[in-house]
Amino acid sequence: LFGDPSVAQCAAIGVPDAIRGQIIRAYVVLSAAAVASDALAVALTERVRQRLGPYKAPRELRFVESLPQTSTGKVARAVLRAAALMERPLESAQ
Repeated sequence: LFGDPSVAQCAAIGVPDAIRGQIIRAYVVLSAAAVASDALAVALTERVRQRLGPYKAPRELRFVESLPQTSTGKVARAVLRAAALMERPLESAQ
């Protein structure tokens, strides 16, 4: 997602999924000129599919105001994973 003019910052983590075991969830901070929309989410996901491959594309994409950071300025993925685990896992489609 880096390199897209609408993306200021992003991070991806694996989250539990009842069917697949784990899926990719991307958190995206938009640039000042961009507006969150379903169409933008689809376009960003498609960009990942074409540049990196379909299996690396996020199944979920969430727009956020900011990402948690460590004291050295890196994205604190552990905080994102902990928050994801506190959410209710997706139910099986069976």
